[in-house]
Amino acid sequence: MNPAFDSVAAIYDSAFTQSIIGNAQREIVWGYLKNVLNEKEKLKILELNCGTGEDAIWFAKKGHTVLATDISEKMLEVTEQKVK
Repeated sequence: MNPAFDSVAAIYDSAFTQSIIGNAQREIVWGYLKNVLNEKEKLKILELNCGTGEDAIWFAKKGHTVLATDISEKMLEVTEQKVK
């Protein structure tokens, strides 16, 4: 299988995640989540289409257990490198 995102996985963070739009989207989503998540309640989260793992890592840093999945093996490889 050769999903479309395999070909851009290596540059995805610089091209989108760290872009003005990517940062703005995360700021909005994470800001909302900070207001609705109970800091004392740790969740088990299944993230579908995790991409390069930015959100999964954010949840994990908050103490949640995360199972991050993606159809793109290359995106998962980038996620694994970030986690290490």
